[in-house]
Order: sequence, then C-alpha cells, then structure tokens
Amino acid sequence: MSTIPHTVINVFIGWDSREAIAADVCAYSILKHASVPVNIHYLKLDELERDGILTRKREYNASTEFTYSRFLVPHLMKYHGKAIFCDCDFLWTRDIKELYDQIQNKSVYVVPHEDYGYMPKTKTKMDGQHQTVYPRKNWSSMMAFNCDSLDCQRLSLDAVNQQPLSYLHRFEWVNDDKKIGYLKPTWNWLSGYYSEKDWGKPGAVHYTDGGPWFNDNNIPEEMGIESWSNVQYGQLWNQYLKEYQINSKLPEKHSRTETNQLTFGPKMKTLFVDLQMLLLDGYNLQNEKLVDKIIDQIKKQQTTQGILGISDMEDLSQTLKDKGYKWDKVVEYFCQGAGGTLTDWKTVYEGQAKK
Repeated sequence: MSTIPHTVINVFIGWDSREAIAADVCAYSILKHASVPVNIHYLKLDELERDGILTRKREYNASTEFTYSRFLVPHLMKYHGKAIFCDCDFLWTRDIKELYDQIQNKSVYVVPHEDYGYMPKTKTKMDGQHQTVYPRKNWSSMMAFNCDSLDCQRLSLDAVNQQPLSYLHRFEWVNDDKKIGYLKPTWNWLSGYYSEKDWGKPGAVHYTDGGPWFNDNNIPEEMGIESWSNVQYGQLWNQYLKEYQINSKLPEKHSRTETNQLTFGPKMKTLFVDLQMLLLDGYNLQNEKLVDKIIDQIKKQQTTQGILGISDMEDLSQTLKDKGYKWDKVVEYFCQGAGGTLTDWKTVYEGQAKK
C-alpha cells in the first residue's frame, strides 16, 4: 500500500448487461472532461457474486443489476477516501472534479429531487417494469461518498447483503440527516424534468426514463415522443456515442496490469506502487525529485533488464494536454530508472524500435 498522498478520482458505474453501451458512453464522457486522473470501476453483478462480495439472492424483478451493488462502494474503497457512484444511464458534460471537490465533511452527497418538484412521468421503466414511487427516489442514482465516515462504515458487507431495499435506498444507514449533503440538479440532471432556464447547463445528464440506446418500439405513451433520441439531450448522447465508437476503433493500447499483480518481491512492489501513485497524482505530477528518489531505489533493487516503455499522448484528455501534462515523461522516468527502452505506439505498429 502506498504511503504517498495522491489524487485519483475513483468512479463506480453501475453496469447492466442490458445497457452495456450506456455504461461505456458514460465512462467515455467522464474521461473526456476529466482534468485529473480517473479510475473507472464497473459494478458487474456476475463478478461481485463470483468473488463472494455480493451474496444476497438475486431479485430478478429488480430494475437494474446494480440495485444493491451501488452501496458496496465504501467497502470496495476499504472505507477510505472519496468516491463517486452513478448509474450507467448518465452522460457527463463537465469535469467530474467539480463534483469531487464538493465532498467535504458530510457522509454522502446527493441531489434531493423532490425538493425540485420531481415526480416520475411514466408508469413503467426499462423492459416494461412497474415504476414505483418512494421517498428519496433517484437519490441513490448518483452518490458522492465520504468513505471514511461512520455512516459509510454502516454499509458493511452484511448490511448490503441483508438489509431491505428501503434501508439502503432511503438512506436509513445515515444516522443523522444532517450528514447528508445536498447538491443542485446540475449533478443528477433528470432528463426531461429540469430546465436550463432554472439551473443553467447540466454537468451530468441522467436519462432516468430512457435514452437513445433503448428500442424505439418500447416508448411509454406518457413520454410523447416518437424516438428515444428525442428525449432532452438525446442528440447529445448520440454525439458522444459516435465519438466513443471512433475512439474504440483505434488499435487496442489501453490494457493495463494492476500493480498488485506484478511478480516482484514485497519491497520492489511497494516502490512500484509509490511510483504509480505519485505519477497518477494530478496535483504533484511534476514532483521530479521524489520520482528520481524512488527510481534510484528501484535501480538498487533491480536484477534484470529488458523493460520497454510504450507511450503517447492519445490517452490524455484535452484538458490535461492544455495544462502541459506530459505522460510520455512518466514512462521516460520509469524506463530511465529501469534501464529500458522508450518508444511510442506508432513505432511499435510499424515494427521498429528507437531509443
């Protein structure tokens, strides 16, 4: 475990096999606008059950596959730090760090939709399921957790696996309502329910009644539209989808090996974790002295060579590029310390190598 302070925003997206493309576009939209490094985690029901984390019996009439798993976020964060959860049917249009910075001393931050006049328009939800109305509805579709808080610690594995739905979604796990932080509709903008005239432009659009990825043959009459693309900001989602599809057609170069899976001894692994955390820190990326110190320690531990560093700027958001962040330098530091070779993806694909 690293001892170096770092600022990497952990975002957990509820993943549903029926809306996989929505989750991918949601993740793309977050990374598109992020000004600091973001770690995206999909909450996949099959994986959580396989790993023995979510053990409660499946409720096959649940509206989503992440009905319960969203409340595992504090546990998955080891009850430390801050984290953000959102449903897969979100589209982020602003820097998620703006929301992250609002997580202060409250246990959890949400948008209290009833305070802004929200009442569901439709009688059914995805796949024709009945639309239920209950206190604090849709609050849990986007939650910003202060995972260190005592309230978040009440979301133990036993609680998430055994407590009734009402306990979780009505925030009964928060001991005092004063520990709930309230956000403006900006960060959970229910499509079709809020107006820019009242709140300006949204930061995170939530297609709570359905979005353009739905089948146009299944549109509730109450919606009054002929296509799901006609919902508020529906065309914007289509635009992001096209961008995502273009990016996903690029040669695959996004695979990463988790640091804790590397086959090094404990001391070397700790050094790599420290280096990783430092280089991912959006605030201290240019702390070269500390980087050099860790690299020196790695060199002293090193017994083999043959490291090949491959990097370019394509994975970097435009915001970070504008700020002068140079991820190529990160790989250069690593390769320099490991006595390896530095190249780029274009060179690799052309079958060459260069120093």
